[in-house]
Amino acid sequence: TGVRQRTAGHVEREQRVEEMREAGATEAEITAYRARQVGEEEAERMARIDEQNAQWEAQYERYAEQRSRIENAEGLTSEDREAAIERLREEHFDSRGRARAQVRDQARAPQG
Repeated sequence: TGVRQRTAGHVEREQRVEEMREAGATEAEITAYRARQVGEEEAERMARIDEQNAQWEAQYERYAEQRSRIENAEGLTSEDREAAIERLREEHFDSRGRARAQVRDQARAPQG
């Protein structure tokens, strides 16, 4: 039950963090909240992860804009389109980021 309690606590804490963000809390306020919950060192580690995730999200959005242009380009075969998108992923992301972007792309693709 210890792992289950820690997991539930983490989920509740991160839900609270999302609520704080939606209400306009600053990252300093969020870090202070987390520090009260899990300690200063863990709160700082979580803040670094948040920053890395935010940077990746911004990078993905830039990539997605360019990917959309490729997807809507006239005269490309599906093979050319896929090759261009793969090159675009390689330009924007390291290997881990490429895999993450590909998963995100697949999740956004229309199911049919």
